[in-house]
Amino acid sequence: MPIVVDVFPVTGMSCTACASGVEGIVASLIGVSGARVNFATHTLSVQYDSSLILPQSIQAAVERHGYGLVIDRKEIDPFKIRKTVYLKEVRKTIFAFLFAVPLMLIGMIYMHSILAAWVMFLLAIPLVFVVGFSFHRNAFFSLRTGRMGMDMLVSLSTLVAFFYSTYLLVYHGIIMHADHVLHVYFEPAGMIISFIILGKTIEEKAKFRAAVSLRKLIERQTTTAIIIQDGAEVEVPVQMLMPGDELWIKEHCTFPADGFLYDNALVDESFITGESIPIEKLSGEMVKAGSINMHGAVRIKATATGSQTFLSAMVQRIQDAQESRIPVQRQVDRISTIFVPTILVIAALTFFAWIFFSGEIHRAVFSTVAVLIIACPCAMGLATPTAIIAGIGRASQEGILIKNAEVLEKAGSIQTIVIDKTGTLTEGKISINELVVLKHPSDNNLSLSVFYSMVRQSTHPVSRALADYLQRIGVEVLSVDNYSQIPGKGIVASYNGTTYQTGNKLMFETSFHEMIEEQTKQWPGYVLLGTDKEILMAAVVSDTIKNEAAAAVQKLKDEGIDFVMATGDQENPSKIVAALTGIKKYYAGCLPEDKSKIVQRIRAEGRVVAVVGDGMNDAESMSYADVSIAMGSGTDVAREVADITIIRSDLRLLHTSIRISIKTLRVIRQNLFWAFFYNILAVPLAAGVFYPLTGWQLNPMIAAAAMAFSSVSVVLNSIRLRTASL
Repeated sequence: MPIVVDVFPVTGMSCTACASGVEGIVASLIGVSGARVNFATHTLSVQYDSSLILPQSIQAAVERHGYGLVIDRKEIDPFKIRKTVYLKEVRKTIFAFLFAVPLMLIGMIYMHSILAAWVMFLLAIPLVFVVGFSFHRNAFFSLRTGRMGMDMLVSLSTLVAFFYSTYLLVYHGIIMHADHVLHVYFEPAGMIISFIILGKTIEEKAKFRAAVSLRKLIERQTTTAIIIQDGAEVEVPVQMLMPGDELWIKEHCTFPADGFLYDNALVDESFITGESIPIEKLSGEMVKAGSINMHGAVRIKATATGSQTFLSAMVQRIQDAQESRIPVQRQVDRISTIFVPTILVIAALTFFAWIFFSGEIHRAVFSTVAVLIIACPCAMGLATPTAIIAGIGRASQEGILIKNAEVLEKAGSIQTIVIDKTGTLTEGKISINELVVLKHPSDNNLSLSVFYSMVRQSTHPVSRALADYLQRIGVEVLSVDNYSQIPGKGIVASYNGTTYQTGNKLMFETSFHEMIEEQTKQWPGYVLLGTDKEILMAAVVSDTIKNEAAAAVQKLKDEGIDFVMATGDQENPSKIVAALTGIKKYYAGCLPEDKSKIVQRIRAEGRVVAVVGDGMNDAESMSYADVSIAMGSGTDVAREVADITIIRSDLRLLHTSIRISIKTLRVIRQNLFWAFFYNILAVPLAAGVFYPLTGWQLNPMIAAAAMAFSSVSVVLNSIRLRTASL
């Protein structure tokens, strides 16, 4: 079955009920197996069977209900769409206030003049029917979907106010020939539209700024590259690049692909590290697409191109995370679908209650319009997605990629961290102290060549360090067969009919006798080479603990988080690293399945567990964790599994990740509290419940300003996350 997953921009939405409506429309189509609309990003994620339905049919269904769907790939540029929407709202706001300001002034100064009322009538027409057209259109179409939202409230309130005022104006001015008229509501009707449009413009500006940040990241991707073919330099589109290509990068040019350097280089990685100072990289080190070559021309061997590069993955993960939802947002969406009908009932009760108890129709209209306006659920709809976008944006600024919003929610609840050692607590930059020949010194050259030929194909930090060391001393490369990596143990390969093994103690369980075991206790770490019968050689290795490791661990322990170190390394180096970093509980010599069992055991105790790792042998345990965290220096497998990727491989960012999660959830709770509190307090005030006792009653125009301010305050509160101290 040709199942396709696509993301399309949606236009014409103004509230979460609109988003729910579009979602329902698409989900009901034959061939669609899943649909989700994100109101904050104005995008539709849809899963469909392309043999049963095409994007054009989905677009037509959405447009029949008054909304728009962009399906042309040439037009799908989130930045341009966001910019277009923002500029459109700016123009509408300017146009609106050209009429709204004189309307307000006339209404304040000449409120009872029949001539002034006619002028206000003329000024209100473009506001209510031109600027406010989208509200009336969406309200009409929302009746067809049965999902009434903010547009219904705005449309009803402004039309009721306008047509009731028109009736009074015609009755007093034409039929009765009076020189004054009482209680016309042209001013509130026009100002309601104007204030709401102003609020939407401020919201769109915040969304546009978020799009600008993402755009800057996307623009780091170059469009062309210079490939070396048969010794000649050929410029090609980046889409034509393949892993294994040799690329030529000129000075001050952007790296078009991830790859290994052939030459030493000075590289600007500010988009990853946040540091403006270029980094010196040596031949053989990895560079990322989007980095800039700051000095001289260099060559690289491409390892990842196109959508597989680190930069592309980074952009995609930020976009995916911004479009995701957390459980609390789903609850808000459900509340929003029943909120508007409830408000319509309250508005009707308000109108008839005023007629019944006071007999004053102008008071009834006044109060009804105020209820309809003040209750608009914009703030509720924006409370969660704006905070998520701001939180994930702040994380990306700090060098942290968060997979989705649900992870953002979970990260703040972490109670135990299970952490790997090599490349996580330590630098992963292994140094080779010495080579020890244990058997057959006469075959030393052959053993070294086999050793080198096996480890040079591995990406494990120890293997890479050993390969560099053996390369420097001029060891010959052999063609080995049946090469295979065994996670948590090492490598197996054959040469001239003999099967060789290299790795840790677990690779040599049958041949690891007491003499060798006693000798290895004196070494901080080691890699062994042998056959299935005996050990031939050992490389004594050591690793350096990261400078920030101990402080980072202590900072998280101060937050009440427990640490457990689980590593495939041996007892002696594991014990040293645990002691120096302040981790009391550790497990050495762990296979991948051992790490998984440790995670499952801790989770069974009812604790929320995060696994932090960087290698293939961490991928399995990551999949069992509540939250999986990969250090940026790790393997693609670890990053693919991870919920959170720490790009800079800085352990202090573990604490930053958790603090961002906690602060984002706090902002969401604040937003929701004020959104609900605002409606609970404001609706009775607008209905006139307090009028008999206090004389308090909310003017519809003030209600519109307050409603717009509530939405803006939610956006501004969320934006605080971008600069909040952590």
